[in-house]
Parts: sequence; C-alpha cells; structure tokens
Amino acid sequence: LKLIFTPGMVAKTARCPQARAAMAWANKLVIAAGHAVSQPHHIRLEPCGDIDECLIVLKTLDQNEDRVYCSLREHYLDDPVLGYTASYAGVSEIMDETGYSRSYMRLSNLLRGFHEPKVMDVKLGVRTFLEVEEGYNVGRQDLYKRMAELYPSELSAEDHERGTITKRRFMAARDANTTIGSLGFRIEGVAGLETEAKAFLPKVHCVEDACRVFSDFVVSAASPGPQSSREPLLAASIAELLASQVQDVHSAMQNSHFVKDHEFIGTSLLLIADAFGHTAVFWIDFGKTVPLTMGTRLRHTGPWRPGSHEDGLFTGVEHLACALQSTSNELQKESLSAMLGAGSGTCSASSLRLVPCHRSRSFLGSPFAAPCAVP
Repeated sequence: LKLIFTPGMVAKTARCPQARAAMAWANKLVIAAGHAVSQPHHIRLEPCGDIDECLIVLKTLDQNEDRVYCSLREHYLDDPVLGYTASYAGVSEIMDETGYSRSYMRLSNLLRGFHEPKVMDVKLGVRTFLEVEEGYNVGRQDLYKRMAELYPSELSAEDHERGTITKRRFMAARDANTTIGSLGFRIEGVAGLETEAKAFLPKVHCVEDACRVFSDFVVSAASPGPQSSREPLLAASIAELLASQVQDVHSAMQNSHFVKDHEFIGTSLLLIADAFGHTAVFWIDFGKTVPLTMGTRLRHTGPWRPGSHEDGLFTGVEHLACALQSTSNELQKESLSAMLGAGSGTCSASSLRLVPCHRSRSFLGSPFAAPCAVP
C-alpha cells in the first residue's frame, strides 16, 4: 500500500513536509471515497506510481453499502445515475499492522485528474436516520448532554427528569436545527478550506449561511495562491458549473429506476473543483440506502412523516443547485462591481430567494446567465 495512516503516525507529519502533504491528500481522499468517518486510516490506497494518479481507493467494508454497489452494477447497468457514482471493483482482504485481516471495498479514486482540488461533502435528504434502526430507541445519557448543549429548547421536562434521550430523538433534533430540515441538504464536510471556514459549518442554519460557505469554497478553489488572491469571475464560473452538474444529477435521478426502487438516507453529493476550472459532482455514501418493499413508491420530496419513508432526496438536490447558482450570481456581481469600482456584492438574506435554476454548462460562455436568486 502506498499510504497507511494510523493515529500514531499523525504527530510525525509535523516534522515532514512530504508527510504533511500526503496527510492532507489522504484527508481529501476520506471524503472522496464517501467514508463518513473522521479517521484517515479507514481509507487506503492501492499501490500506484503516483499518488495523484491512483485508480483505486480502499474503503472499510460496509455490508449494506457493498450490497447496494453490487445491485447497482448487476441490475441497473443502463441506469442514468451510474455515471455519477464511484466505480466498484469488488472487495479486498488486507492484513493490517497488527496482523488482523480487514475487508475493504475497492472504489474508484474520484479525485484522479484534479490538481490540488477543494472537496465538499453535502448530505442529502430531509432526515439522516432510517425509520427502523437497531439501538435508536435506547435512552442515552451522552446524547442528552449533547442535546442540552446544542439544542436545549428541544428538551422537555420529562427528558430532564430521565436524563437520557434516544439516538433517533437526537438525530431528529439535529436535522430540525440544520438545513437538512429546511432545505433538504447539509454541508457535512469540506477539505481544503481554512480552519475558520470549517468552524462555521455547525452554524449553517439557512440558505444565506450555506451560500457563505459555498462562496468560500469556490473562491478557495479558484485561488491557486494565497486566499487573498481572489478570482471572483473564475469562482463564479466554478459555482455555475457545479450548479449545472447538480442539475444534471437531478435529471438523472428523476429518470432512474434505481432511485425509484430505493429509499436514500445519508447519501451525499461530492463537489470537487480546482483552480484550472475542473469540476465534478458524484453521488456517494450508500450505507443507509435500502430497497423499497413491493408496492411502495416514493416522491423523494419532503416532508417526512413516520411511516411514509419519504427521504427528500429531490428536495435537497433542487435546493443545492439553486444555492450554488445564487452563489455564482453574487460572485458575478462582485466581479462586475470590482471592474466598475463600485464595491462588491454580498450573499445577503435580502438579495436571495430560491427559485428554479437556469441550467448552463458553458465555462467559456457569458458568465452573466439568467439569475437563480431574485433581488
């Protein structure tokens, strides 16, 4: 294996520039493979001559996700969403440092071909929990304490008396207090942004907050040098390309038999962009994707009610595309204002309203496309 990071190795990276660069790349790889954990050593690379050209990444085996990938390749070979998912190449057994054999899914490296990209994981849907999950109805004191710290208004007198809440209750409260509940998507993680921007993620509660993070993301992606070297016009084009690609994913989902046959909880769209104007959008993380029972059909639009199984997948994708287009529009205004010497635009609540997006794939065409945000 080319890279194997363990917790004990992380401290050593501070003394080695090459190791720091490799660790940063591995952090992006964690998101790229759709692995919803914070430990880089859960993702490995297959041997390759150049770290940036590795074809396959190894993701810790999740039995349900493996079944989904197998089903997608066996029963939905002509499905339009197939081109937006990672290629699947089976399972590998690998001996770790302790001599224990571990199983890994072999997935395509989604960052291959990009140069120092910025990567964003956007969780989709109006809820992040399955209707039936083992252990979700067991009272937990640790989650009560987290709820008291993060969402105290959600706790009742009975909750305080018991001193425990269930995992389902905590996740429902978290969804209700983030953009999952209102927009059907949540910015779950970002690789390549400054620490200050990452620290803002838990405070994203509305479309204006999301646009601020999207703006930081595309500006950072468009700036090969210091963050102060802003390229608002290039950043606007990147945001518009991402919005168009998200719309393409939405169209593929609407025409997908795979989507019609499944309930999607906790999946994400992975947004990738670099300073050369390269962008891509992939659909990842199928650990909580389950087939629908015979006769069940979903609209994939919110809201969810117990027993409805609605996941809000389409709701999240539509709102994400509009938020990205709104971000592009504001950056276009900033660029125009800078050229005219009239100040810069902002992504403010007064200037944003989610409306159906106009699609545009042209990177070289006019950047001043019909707006998605109406002043």
